[in-house]
Amino acid sequence: MNRALFDNINRDVGEDDWAICNGDWVYGVGRDNGAYLRYCQEARDSIRCKNLILIAGNHDRPWLQGFRNLFTDVYPASDRTGNTFGGLEIKVDQRRLKQFGLPLEFLGEQWVFCHYRLMTWRSSNRGSKHFHGHNHGSLDHIVTRNCVDTGVDCWNYRAPSVVEYYEHFRTQEALPMANHHPERVERTPAL
Repeated sequence: MNRALFDNINRDVGEDDWAICNGDWVYGVGRDNGAYLRYCQEARDSIRCKNLILIAGNHDRPWLQGFRNLFTDVYPASDRTGNTFGGLEIKVDQRRLKQFGLPLEFLGEQWVFCHYRLMTWRSSNRGSKHFHGHNHGSLDHIVTRNCVDTGVDCWNYRAPSVVEYYEHFRTQEALPMANHHPERVERTPAL
């Protein structure tokens, strides 16, 4: 299974592309730190993309220090107390368009990456997009506009492009946006 996953990722993601892993880099190797980190290194070496960012997941937490040399950047899943969610926010500007090789249509977009699915996120009521992992597709019945589960098990064990994620978002256009200001929501009259 791992070989097929790595082959799929290498087919979809070029050496100079940027990729973001939304947590739980590898799982189920045991508790021996040395063996686990060697396995993680082997997994990383199997992917030719040089620019790989890790948004740490709950299974990554014990090994974050060892992961620092495997990834371009590592963002923790939460702060040291576990009280706040970490992750990565990206405002797509001209620099990001060039860095990620994105078409102009993405200029101005705001993306929020977090291992955990959030009900609301920064600017969720203004159209920002939320990319999460953790749930392995188990929350697909709770559909939230502009929110996508990026787990490889939800995408046929491959690494979709941002364009593919946006196709997914387009299927959600009729849904209300996540909004933590209910007084600003336009109400639909009851039938």
